[in-house]
Amino acid sequence: MTWMSDEYRHPLSWKNRGTRAVLGLVALVLVVRLGWGWYIGRALAAELRLVRAQGWPVEVSDLAIEWVEDSQNAAILLQKAGAAHVNRIDSPRNSSLEYTGYPPYGRPWLQLAEASEKAHGQVFALARQARALPRSQFQRAQTSPLFARPFGYLNPLRQTANTLGDGAEWSHQNGDDAEAVERLLDALHIGHCLRQDDTVVSQLVAAGIDALACYAAQAIAPGLRVEPAPTTRPATRQQVQALIARLLDEDLPRRGMVQSFHFERVGGLELFEFQARGTWIIHPLARKAMEVTSRNNRIYHAASSLPNWPQARELVRNCQRIEPAAAPRWTMFGPPPPLTVPRYSRWFHAFSNDLSGYFELHYRVIAERRVTALSFAAQLYRVDTGRWPDRLDELVPRYLPALPADPFHADGRPIGYAILKGGLPDGGDRPVLYFDAGPDVSGNPPAEPCYGWYNDPSQPRRDPIRQYRDLTRFVPPKPSTTKAVDDDPEKPDAGGQQAEEDKGAQQPEQQ
Repeated sequence: MTWMSDEYRHPLSWKNRGTRAVLGLVALVLVVRLGWGWYIGRALAAELRLVRAQGWPVEVSDLAIEWVEDSQNAAILLQKAGAAHVNRIDSPRNSSLEYTGYPPYGRPWLQLAEASEKAHGQVFALARQARALPRSQFQRAQTSPLFARPFGYLNPLRQTANTLGDGAEWSHQNGDDAEAVERLLDALHIGHCLRQDDTVVSQLVAAGIDALACYAAQAIAPGLRVEPAPTTRPATRQQVQALIARLLDEDLPRRGMVQSFHFERVGGLELFEFQARGTWIIHPLARKAMEVTSRNNRIYHAASSLPNWPQARELVRNCQRIEPAAAPRWTMFGPPPPLTVPRYSRWFHAFSNDLSGYFELHYRVIAERRVTALSFAAQLYRVDTGRWPDRLDELVPRYLPALPADPFHADGRPIGYAILKGGLPDGGDRPVLYFDAGPDVSGNPPAEPCYGWYNDPSQPRRDPIRQYRDLTRFVPPKPSTTKAVDDDPEKPDAGGQQAEEDKGAQQPEQQ
C-alpha cells in the first residue's frame, strides 16, 4: 500500500516539521534574548561610566566610611540615652495621650511630663554630653547586602528626641527657660547626628526630629523669658542666638540628602542584581531597572542642591517613574494576589521609585527651621524695643544675618509676616509668620494658635496649605459648654457648675 512506501520519521527527527518549528522558535528566542541583553547591558554600562566619572560610588566597596573614635562618637552616647528610658514612664509625645497643639496642654500632660522629668535624668544628661561631640557614626562598616542593614537604633533616638522636646516645654512652664533652650539644642543635635548617616531612612527620621524640636520651640518662643526678666532661670541672649544659628545652619541637612542618594544608588543596584539571580531569561529587566535607578539618582542628586521646592520639583519631574503594578480589578471580590507574583513588565519593581515626597518633606523642615529662627529673633526684638517689628527687615543685621527665604517660592521672597489688628481674643494684635507650602485657602490663620504643621480639615485629600506660625501666646475662647475647669481645657463643666475664666491664660505673655 502507498503508506507503507513512505519513509518513517521519528517524532523528534530534525526532518519532522514540528521539530524544526520548535527548534526555530528556540533559536529565535535565544537570539532575541542575547540581543536584548547586549542592548540593555550596553545602556547600563554607559550609565555607570557617567556615574564613575563624577567620582560617585557604584558598588558597596565604593562607600567609604570615615572612622570616628569612640571617645568622639556622639552616636554611642545617644544610644545609651535611648537605653536609659524607664519602661512604662513616657513623656507626653511618647505616649498615646491626645492633647491640644498649644499650651496649656492640661493636667494629664503635666502629670506625664513631670513623671518623665523625674525618671529620665540620665537621658537628659547623656544627651547633653552627646551635644559636645559634633561627629557621629552609627554604622562602623558598609556590609553587603545593604538592604539588610539594621536600623534598630532609630526608634530609641526618636524616643529620646520626644523626651527632650517635652522636657524643654516642661522646663519653660516651670520658669527654667535657660534649660528649655539647652534641651531644644540637645534635640536638634540628635537630628544633626543622624544627618551623618547616609541613608534615606535616617534622613527621614532626622527630618522628623528637627520638626518636633521646631514645634516645641515655636510653642516656647511666645512666652520665652530672656534675662534680665524676673524668672527662676531666664534664658541668656547668647543661648537664644546659639539656637537661632543652629536653626539657620542648613549645610548638613543638604549634605545628608545628597549622600543618601549615593547610598540609595548602590543599594538599588545591589538589590536588583540580588533579585535577578537565577533568572537568565528576564535578567535584562533587572538591568533596565538598574539603569533607570541610576539615571534617576543623578537627577535627584542635582535637585538636592537647589534652594527651593519649585525648582527641585521641576527637575525631579524628569525622572522616569515606575509604579508597582496595581492589583487586577477582579480582586475586589476576593483576597488580593500575593505580592510575590508581580506583573511581567514590572518584575523587579515591588515599590514606587518616586522620591518627590522626600524632597517636599526636606523643604518643609527647612521652612520650619527658618520660621522658628525668625520667631526667636522677633522675641529678642520685642525684649529690646517693647513692640513687634513692623517689617521683618528690622531684624537684620542685629538679630539675623539676613532674612531667610520661603523655600516654597522660586523667586527668593522671604518668609511672610503679617500683624492682624485685633486678631487676639482680648482685642490685641496678632503677629504671625507664614510660608506657602500650599495655597492660602482661607486668607487668615486658624482661630487656634499655630505652633506646628496643620492641614485644612475641609479637604478630603489633606493637601498642604499656607502655614501660619504665631508669635504670641493665647488661648482661643471656648464654647460655654466646654469652659476649662481647674485650668484643664480637657475637662468640660459639670452640670450647673460655673467655671472661672483664667484671665492670665488668655493674654499673651509680656516680656
